[in-house]
Amino acid sequence: MIMDIIGVSSFLDFIGYKNLKQIPTRIDTGARTSSLWASDINIRDGEAVFKLFGPDSPWYTGKVVRRKIIEWREVTSSTGHVQKRPVVGMSIHIHGKRLNAKFTLSDRSTQTYPILVGRNTLRGNFLVDCSNPGEAKLYKYPEEATEFTGSEVK
Repeated sequence: MIMDIIGVSSFLDFIGYKNLKQIPTRIDTGARTSSLWASDINIRDGEAVFKLFGPDSPWYTGKVVRRKIIEWREVTSSTGHVQKRPVVGMSIHIHGKRLNAKFTLSDRSTQTYPILVGRNTLRGNFLVDCSNPGEAKLYKYPEEATEFTGSEVK
């Protein structure tokens, strides 16, 4: 099987949402599940009712989205905090491929990237080149940053 090589960032389109295109996305092989920034999340009759992104996001439309909850996942953050999140399905277009992906819903307002694509979505579709910053390089180095030479390590 031939797989496309993707860097550690990309752009993602939500299929069926004409205004939600070219959204910066973090490609994260350390995360099992993909995660999507959602706000005003409510659970009703086995469905997640939410808004994509948050009011401070350039991609926020305020449109209410309803998706059947596929499952619930316990997600452990990098700080060790465990949270139970609903998982929903969304059709996406990323790096030239149309995929049906599962996303946990969470508040990613403090994160650099509004969407994180994890191993379950990447598996069988892409090889990740961690040396490639990818298409959506959002991180800006501080002006005072200097080159790391290794001599700083004792």
